Amino acid sequence: DKMKKLISTLVFVLGVVALSFAQDAKNTAISQGAKELATSKVNGTYVYTLPEGTTQEEVTKVAAYYPDYFTVSFDASSREASVQITGETAPSSQVMLRFLSGCGVMYVDVDGDSHQLNLFYAEFVK
Repeated sequence: DKMKKLISTLVFVLGVVALSFAQDAKNTAISQGAKELATSKVNGTYVYTLPEGTTQEEVTKVAAYYPDYFTVSFDASSREASVQITGETAPSSQVMLRFLSGCGVMYVDVDGDSHQLNLFYAEFVK
């Protein structure tokens, strides 16, 4: 019985460790920082460095679903995506999160701190 408890505790600890490593460069976009995001709310242009492995085709395909909300320009060499809001700001900025998610983004790095998409939206975009 002690062995079962030890094994289940070990499995739990390994699971927690695995989850903490699940947040990595392959699912994190990097913003230009809190100051720049405040400016983005005013001018409607958001710039992100998308995750490693993000392709031009992928960005174009995902962005094609949202022409009423924003346009996206993407530099494949730097993986920098510039999202220009074209529709009403509030719904468009929410839809921007769908675009990021469609590109495999689960977290956005703001000044070195990682935020889940919904928390990123609430704190920096809304």
